[in-house]
Amino acid sequence: MMGLRDTIVRYFLRRYAVELDRGRKRTGWGPFGEAVFQTVFIVFLPIVGACSAALVLAMEGSRANYAFLMQYRSLVLAGFGVVPLVLAFMLVKRLVWGYKNSRASVAGLGNRRDQLICNLQFWAVLLGSSALPWMAAVWVHLAR
Repeated sequence: MMGLRDTIVRYFLRRYAVELDRGRKRTGWGPFGEAVFQTVFIVFLPIVGACSAALVLAMEGSRANYAFLMQYRSLVLAGFGVVPLVLAFMLVKRLVWGYKNSRASVAGLGNRRDQLICNLQFWAVLLGSSALPWMAAVWVHLAR
């Protein structure tokens, strides 16, 4: 668990350094807000992927599960969208909020290598998270 926490903080610090080096505001959030947003997004993706895989497995588990989930589908879909987002934001806030006024902690980061690492991490997480529900569906299909 310590490795995952360190990875999230390191990703945030790299994103923060890149945003500070840009020197211009892309959004009204400033460099810190943009880095937090991007970090929340990359933490949100695996949670949503796992929740989607669980939903696929639950819907294919039995007719009763399917009927229940379809009966309350609007609540289920809202819950599967909102709850992971809140969890991701609370996790990132807890880990990185102390760096808000600490520009010294990002010194030496933000070069092209760090930007490349962030981009590779993002694509790896995006593709892996997108694959989780598909793998669950294939597993259900093969189990039949």
